[in-house]
Amino acid sequence: MPETKKVKKVAKKANVRLVGAKNSMLVITLDRSNPAKLLTYATHITIGANDKKKRTRGATEKHANEAAAAAAVKKLHSSAVKLGWTVRVKSASQKPDAFDATHLPKA
Repeated sequence: MPETKKVKKVAKKANVRLVGAKNSMLVITLDRSNPAKLLTYATHITIGANDKKKRTRGATEKHANEAAAAAAVKKLHSSAVKLGWTVRVKSASQKPDAFDATHLPKA
């Protein structure tokens, strides 16, 4: 049998999530879904009084290559941090288990 090479898949999108005040989030995205047209954009997400999310997209740029797109994401990220946005930190602590393998809940 001929030997086949495994090709590493690259994700179509890469996101950087930043948290702001009052239930707001800024998501910076690098979109690779069309290799001929790499896009970077930012989405501002706010949560209203009725728990509905409002998404506003802006700062869209087209790039010729991956390096230029990555540099644009870094530039947007540094600008957002200077404006007070913080990187979302996931909690390192985990909630304790409610049950173990010998005491599974009944159906």
